[in-house]
Amino acid sequence: MLITLHKNATTTPATRSAIQQATGSDYALANKLSVAAVNENPSN
Repeated sequence: MLITLHKNATTTPATRSAIQQATGSDYALANKLSVAAVNENPSN
């Protein structure tokens, strides 16, 4: 599969899939993926 990512993209296809399929809290997902949970709404 050919994937074109933004030059600053740091998530892998597996990580994006995990995010899309996640059903728990943002905090739990962030801990599972070893990343920081964002606490603000980027659409504001």
